[in-house]
Amino acid sequence: MTLSALREPIIFVTKKNKSTLERLRDWLKDQNRGALITEPLLLIDDEADNASINTSANPGRVTAINRAIREILQLFQRSSYVGYTATPFANIFIDPDTEDEMLQDDLFPRHFIKALDPPSNYVGASRVFEAEGDLRTTMVRVVEDYQDILPLKHKREHDLNLLPPSMKDAIRVFLLTRAIRILRSHGDKHCSMMINVSRFNDVQEKIHGLVYSYLVELRNSLTVNAGLPLSRVGDKNIEGLSESFHREFRETGHGFDRILKVLGEAVSSVSVKTVNMRGGTLDYSRHKQDGLHVIAIGGLALSRGLTLEGLTVSYILRNTAVSDTLMQMARWFGYRTDYEDICRLYLPDNSLSHYEYVEDVIEELRDEVKRMETLNQTPEDFGLKVRQSPTALRITAPNKMRAATSITLAQNYSGRHIEGHVLFNDDGINSNNIRKVAKFLQPLGAPREVEVGVGKHWPGVDGTEVLGLLEEFQFPPHHQDLGQITRGRSLFRDHVGDRVHSELKKWDVIVPHRKDDTNAQEVFGLSISLRSREKGGFDVEVWRATGEANRIANPSDASFLLTKQEIEEAKKEPGGKGDRVFCRKRARPLLLIHMIGKTGRDKNRKFTGPVVSLSFCLPTSGIRPEARSYQVNAVYRKQLELALESDDDEEKMQADDRHG
Repeated sequence: MTLSALREPIIFVTKKNKSTLERLRDWLKDQNRGALITEPLLLIDDEADNASINTSANPGRVTAINRAIREILQLFQRSSYVGYTATPFANIFIDPDTEDEMLQDDLFPRHFIKALDPPSNYVGASRVFEAEGDLRTTMVRVVEDYQDILPLKHKREHDLNLLPPSMKDAIRVFLLTRAIRILRSHGDKHCSMMINVSRFNDVQEKIHGLVYSYLVELRNSLTVNAGLPLSRVGDKNIEGLSESFHREFRETGHGFDRILKVLGEAVSSVSVKTVNMRGGTLDYSRHKQDGLHVIAIGGLALSRGLTLEGLTVSYILRNTAVSDTLMQMARWFGYRTDYEDICRLYLPDNSLSHYEYVEDVIEELRDEVKRMETLNQTPEDFGLKVRQSPTALRITAPNKMRAATSITLAQNYSGRHIEGHVLFNDDGINSNNIRKVAKFLQPLGAPREVEVGVGKHWPGVDGTEVLGLLEEFQFPPHHQDLGQITRGRSLFRDHVGDRVHSELKKWDVIVPHRKDDTNAQEVFGLSISLRSREKGGFDVEVWRATGEANRIANPSDASFLLTKQEIEEAKKEPGGKGDRVFCRKRARPLLLIHMIGKTGRDKNRKFTGPVVSLSFCLPTSGIRPEARSYQVNAVYRKQLELALESDDDEEKMQADDRHG
């Protein structure tokens, strides 16, 4: 076959595989014997963030698949490249060393980026992980009983002889969802449960054996007790199913006695399969008539690219802080028509915090794309702006940064609320921070009341005073925006320092407090009702103020001093939600001083008194960020490595599986 012999468009569907793409490239080369092909090419790259990006640490080299794609594009006089992905971070941050290198990369989305809005019946991150998400309460279940049985970090040889009680509960819940779907006339539809708790095949096989044994145990109990009235059933497994039902599904319109009548049918068709590189597939196409009902156990194979049809229950114990990897693991996103109310997601609290953070970052990225469209900008400018935001540091970074001792960054905090959500777990440091804040406030005089009973307000504070507080206040390096890299310097401090004599010359300062008078204390010469942050976590070095999206402030704090009209206008802007829309409405920056009384009880807590933290609401900046080189100390470098760390590195996992 030759191109010249055909008069119709040709569609090639290929795997994103080095050899396949190179064979296509070579065949196309032969068509015009070295001359450019005159027919136009549209190249559509699915999962465009995976494998297509040039991740070579050597600037003189290009990864094989990236090279093959670019060489195919260059064979045509007219070619367009369109990438699709749910996690576009790597694409936006292509070649993040210099502007020239980024813009010369043919796969950078220079002409347009389009954020597709999900339809109303799609279950996505905002519905599950936003504080106001309509599925958060019904769907998310935090598990805490796994550490002694199956810790997040374990080896291939990990000894495992029982399941965490929460996993057994999740299995019971899955069987109950099968029964409910039968009663909803969906018994012949696909119905799946995902268990993703280890990247090691050997551990997955042990999980398979234990899950299968428990399923058989439940099936036998249902068979023995099927004909008995509920009042006469004394089986512990039936009692466990009843407890799970009344806790999770008592609002579904069915009583447990009715559920019990179809549970035998529900369980009888359920199989347990391990899906990994050693084998195991989920062939839904062979079960179109009666549906595939399966508990799927795996690691990498369940983390990217695989669709689990009819997924209702997910149990995941994985530890990754890389955002694009994290979202690709989210197999539970999708269409759940007529059964989204019975879907459940079991995960650890730290994973929930990661997902909350990533959801916020993704929404921020979507908001920026919408703003770009509104302003008729192209990604050439937009991409540079995103790369100069804190997102760039945390989401996707060059592999060579992992070992860097010197890094060059141009961070942009324009229109953002930067919150000091991580503090030292140290009484001496926290007491010293309170003294520093008191010293800062003392010359400012008596405050005004803002929104009576909600905060004390000092207007028109000199920016150099705020900058001085920033230099003296101690945030741990775990906070990459506010933590000191070198003495007196942080990414955020340098941003403020560049603008302190222009855009950030005058500040509003507010000490917010509770509306009631409970827990009131004399602080900074004022009577303040201290706030509470009891959902945070302690470790040896730091206290994280909250497990929800890295916050220290209340949701309404960012709108302080704005008029009702300004608040309503902000909400109507593209991406009109979250603190960013309120920050962009500000005429001058706002410093919030948070006095926290109750911080929860924890054996690792080392401070006894109240604790103070800071957050900063910045208006939109017209000053371009200045790139700076930072000599990164060992502690800060460790935090960078943790932020970039992923135990889902695909090449490593494939090697482990080959030798495991």
